[in-house]
Amino acid sequence: MNKANKSIQNSLKSDENPFLSEESLPAFSAMKAEQIEGAVEERLTSGMKDFRAQVDSANPTYPDLVDALGKIERKMARPWGWVSHLHGVRNNDELRSVYEKVQPRIVEVFTEMSQDNVLYDKLCALKGSPLWENLSDAQRRVVDLSIDGSVRSGVSLSGAEQERFNGIETKLAELGMKFSNNVLDATKAYRLEIQDESEIEALPETLKRQMAEGPEGPWVVTLDYPIVLPFLKHSPNRELRSQVYEAFVQRGALDDFANQSIMHEIVALRNERSRLLGYANYCAYSLEVKMAGKVESVHALLGQLEEPARVAATREWADLQSFAREKGYIDANSELEASDIAFVSERLREATFDYRDEDTRPYFSFDRVLDGLFLVASTLFEVSFERDSSVETWDDNVRFYWVKDHRDQRVAAFYLDPFVRSGEKRGGAWMDVCETRVDSESRLPIAYLVCNQTPPADGVPSLMSFGEVETLFHEFGHGLQHMLTQVREPDVSGISGVEWDAVELPSQFMENWCLEPWVCEVMATHYESGEVIPEALLKKIRDAKNFQSGLATLRQLFFAKLDLAIHDGREFENGDAMLALQSEIAAEVLVTPRHPNDSFLCAFSHIFAGGYAAGYYSYKWAEVLSADAFAAFEEKGLNDIDGLKEVGRKFRDTVLGLGGSRPAAEVFQAFRGRGPRVDALVRHNGLG
Repeated sequence: MNKANKSIQNSLKSDENPFLSEESLPAFSAMKAEQIEGAVEERLTSGMKDFRAQVDSANPTYPDLVDALGKIERKMARPWGWVSHLHGVRNNDELRSVYEKVQPRIVEVFTEMSQDNVLYDKLCALKGSPLWENLSDAQRRVVDLSIDGSVRSGVSLSGAEQERFNGIETKLAELGMKFSNNVLDATKAYRLEIQDESEIEALPETLKRQMAEGPEGPWVVTLDYPIVLPFLKHSPNRELRSQVYEAFVQRGALDDFANQSIMHEIVALRNERSRLLGYANYCAYSLEVKMAGKVESVHALLGQLEEPARVAATREWADLQSFAREKGYIDANSELEASDIAFVSERLREATFDYRDEDTRPYFSFDRVLDGLFLVASTLFEVSFERDSSVETWDDNVRFYWVKDHRDQRVAAFYLDPFVRSGEKRGGAWMDVCETRVDSESRLPIAYLVCNQTPPADGVPSLMSFGEVETLFHEFGHGLQHMLTQVREPDVSGISGVEWDAVELPSQFMENWCLEPWVCEVMATHYESGEVIPEALLKKIRDAKNFQSGLATLRQLFFAKLDLAIHDGREFENGDAMLALQSEIAAEVLVTPRHPNDSFLCAFSHIFAGGYAAGYYSYKWAEVLSADAFAAFEEKGLNDIDGLKEVGRKFRDTVLGLGGSRPAAEVFQAFRGRGPRVDALVRHNGLG
């Protein structure tokens, strides 16, 4: 038994609160909601006492101001990190109630720390002293980010302005949580029962197994992604599709789950906070610390992509309409409706490339896909993975792995939570930090990797859609940047300190490997026969990869432009006015119709409950970086394993290894030898 697990067990024997454990591996089975408030308050109270004593006595040196205070802050934050994680993956009424009660205290304490004038003055003194020249580049970046973070947290404000700023911080945290909970609850509340078996005959077997509540039904449609998206793609019943689609695009917009007033208040408070700090609007506040730097740079990139995407999308939409009329899905003089698009597009894709998703799922079973994912990481980055079933988790389907280097030494670890759990796990997929690398405390970086993919059913393993395969690779890319860091300073280790519009680089980069032949030989094998996916079928998947890429690109540009417009400082009368802006920008950008009741903005958690406000464009910005980075491997030759290892080591030592220790532009330059170019992305998307 490893030291961490043994220590946890001893802690439980002595009836200690598991949220107060000093170990890196949480004792999830012992964690109870009623333990949270006491543990968090104890850590905050004792931590603030230690923080105050250290700041007041500290000399303006790096060990006193960064190392010592960092240890105090990490100890304070650890229990809340575990609580926040459980809030996302094991949500229930009791946990939610405590979370809502404790969160304002967290915001209050950490805001107070970031606004500490004594600390700020001493950090500035360190930067202006002769000691500055002796610091490493990473240490200087830590200090610079700390000073900048204090300014952006209101350290320069005083009196009524600072009091108002702090009130806004607390309120924004509360509103973001409410927004997320409303989306989760709206998703959980929807349930469409299908009693007639004939209505599900045309659906894929994988989907039917997920929907079935018994051998003879009923079959239930929910708004969880692994069910609702395949249903919209495959159900031939136009009336049912319309009903389900309307429910999907109105999540968070109706009744007790309505987010309109929350959205309105969030945006107003963000702009007010920005103005208190001297920024014209939230866009200016957000972009200042991103790689793009200013909103004009973002619009320039979006403009470069929009022209070729619109040409392709217009052609794709005309083809889809013609196909729908030809096949009788709509009358000769009719137009496709929004709820038809997924279904007719899937039929066109099947007709064009002669395969169905259901043909490929048996070749992408979860365990084999993991084998392929690990093969890519081990080949490119010289690491290996060891599953450890002795480490406890928050659900029986969660796995824990150690990451080992080429010397077989443990360098990191991660939890993998792959399957959807309706009602307790929020939607989407994400990577989060369980533990940061801290050499002085002998702490390894540990990540949470969370997806919501198709679960096993009726004795059949999780058979993944190709989109789910890409999502798993994507989140693992985030995890690799966190886990393979070579930086010794925790505040810029892994993803910490990486500009938000560059943080998607490793994740989107990893998606490129899903269809490489040497990877598919391992991961794309039939779950029953073991047969490797036929080359003809693999070619069809490759050929279909850019199917409707113009429409997909415009959709992402629409999201990015809407996000920027919402945060550009304009005044909204209410949430409905924001929905009107959504319709206006959709009409400008998209070539496809929208449902008249489309209120997707009310479930746009990325910008209202996540970190993407005035930054959703980051997906496209980072996609330029990731495509150009992958092009370096293409130039070496994707079948040249030795060559790939050579480039992989460089990618590991720069993009993954340097993390936030240097500005993202410098890190990319160190890997590529030049700045990023958009050409590779246009080519990869088939738009050039």
